[in-house]
Amino acid sequence: MTTTSEAKMPQRRQLGVSFLAAVLLLVSAPLFAVSRGRAVAPSTPAPAPQVKACVPASITAQPTSGPVWIPLNSSSTLSIGVAGPGTVTVDWFTDSGTPVGSGLSLPVTPTLHACYYAIVSNGCQTVKSADVWVMIATPVITDNPKVNRSTISVGQSATLEAGGGTGLGPFTFKWYTSDGTYFADGKKCVVRPLVTTSYYYTLNNAWESAPSNLITVTVQ
Repeated sequence: MTTTSEAKMPQRRQLGVSFLAAVLLLVSAPLFAVSRGRAVAPSTPAPAPQVKACVPASITAQPTSGPVWIPLNSSSTLSIGVAGPGTVTVDWFTDSGTPVGSGLSLPVTPTLHACYYAIVSNGCQTVKSADVWVMIATPVITDNPKVNRSTISVGQSATLEAGGGTGLGPFTFKWYTSDGTYFADGKKCVVRPLVTTSYYYTLNNAWESAPSNLITVTVQ
């Protein structure tokens, strides 16, 4: 016959197992939560790279030439004012793009009127300056004389006309025979040679003069 004490033994054993299971659940729950949290936690993004700002050089004073007018075979100095971070370079060019030198100041010796500009840079970006001119004061003849009748008979006339030129005006024109004998002034003149004769003119300003090529009037 089963006693009351023996009947309660399975119930106690079952209660003990349930209690143990509850304890294990309480202990493992935080560990599971921590493990799960670590699995889904987002990673920290890497810091963005720092990009250094590009500050270009600037032109603080546009180019000048000194003096602007020069005699032939003399020089004028180009100058410019610049500013900016880093090393600022200045390169000079003619208006056709031909390089002529570098630096804040540059002497140039053109043989005709010349236009220049500068390119300024500090490695960030380039800046182009305004144009600057150097002018030749010495007269330079660009067109030879002309004659309306290059062949005449004795007693007939021919008209000589001076060509163009450059330099610092005002200009005057003087006419000479090929042996250097002066005979007339003006852009045009009339001649009545008795024999075949060659002529030339000089283009003159307050400083100097330039001779033209010869032109011939043939007398038949």
